Amino acid sequence: MQDRREITLAAGIALIHYHERCRNVDQEAIDTLTLELDNREEMASDKDLYVAATFLYHINQFKRAGVYT
Repeated sequence: MQDRREITLAAGIALIHYHERCRNVDQEAIDTLTLELDNREEMASDKDLYVAATFLYHINQFKRAGVYT
């Protein structure tokens, strides 16, 4: 899923979101994904930004979703 251009950013955000909510948090994975997220934001298409904003809206992160719209 991470390799599909139209959902790359949203997939990264979702992975970080669910890694943070695991019983055993893998902080190394979260740190790696967070670093990759900056690169994904720069390369994101309009559709990718829209999908990321929609995901953030559904997990009640409204202010962060507004950044991507």
